[in-house]
Amino acid sequence: MAEPDLVADLRSADPDRIAAALAALDHAERTRRFLVVPPPEPAALDAFDTVPEQVLLHFVALWLEYPAFQPAPDIADVHRTIVDAVLRHGGPTALHRVALGLRTCERPAVAARDLVRDLHDRDLTDAEQDRASVLLDDLLDVASTHRAVADGVVYMALFGAHTRLVDTVRRRLGPEDRARVDAARAD
Repeated sequence: MAEPDLVADLRSADPDRIAAALAALDHAERTRRFLVVPPPEPAALDAFDTVPEQVLLHFVALWLEYPAFQPAPDIADVHRTIVDAVLRHGGPTALHRVALGLRTCERPAVAARDLVRDLHDRDLTDAEQDRASVLLDDLLDVASTHRAVADGVVYMALFGAHTRLVDTVRRRLGPEDRARVDAARAD
């Protein structure tokens, strides 16, 4: 598949063409035969009634690992894009893959802090809150991101944001952090 064909397929709004283009780029990345293309637009996933998990995994893997995008996205854009994709389109494996990408990036605490801030500022559906809780749960399991997530949940509680999400994540916090959440809610 030629580069212009891949770009056209990614922009086509045809789920089959988009899926094939994402798979081809993922294969190119895995075999180290990079094609210079722009990063796939998150809107490409909107072409699917339900995004197949493998398509979402290709999308996430490309945004995290593909070195030949032009223009090259900065790391904050990468994180926002993959988080948005998994919040909107779900998939347990993709959620865990995104959490792994955030935990293992160069500055995981900053990535976790930015994630929680973005969640706070966003209108989340119940399904998105459920998916966000999976991401936050994964990030709580690692010392490098635990504090940023706990602080962010306290912040959400202080402002009354996403009470369902806060309740879910609160259960995973230690006694000291649960007390901080409760104190924030009382203020």
